[in-house]
Amino acid sequence: MVGPLSAVELAGRLGISQGAVTHLLRRLEKRDHARRTSDPEDRRRVAIELTDAGRDTVVAHVLPMLRDLDALAARMSRRSGEAVIAYLDGSTTALLALAGAEFPPAP
Repeated sequence: MVGPLSAVELAGRLGISQGAVTHLLRRLEKRDHARRTSDPEDRRRVAIELTDAGRDTVVAHVLPMLRDLDALAARMSRRSGEAVIAYLDGSTTALLALAGAEFPPAP
């Protein structure tokens, strides 16, 4: 949703190898969810971007989840919400530390 990205950039964001990105991209292209384009500034660089169909699929799957999460948050007290945020922040930091990543990730 933030693209276009190079295969290297996409691999880094997803935490997978470039080979896995290539395999994933083939599958997404077959479903018309993603496409490869040439970078206008560097014709050697291939950029990967979502197609309109891919964007529609993401929205169709993610939007209901976001609505459910919003409804859940609306039912929580402020104190409960703060406790959930503290737990998620702490567990995310612990998991990233275990993986050797920095938090927040460097731009």
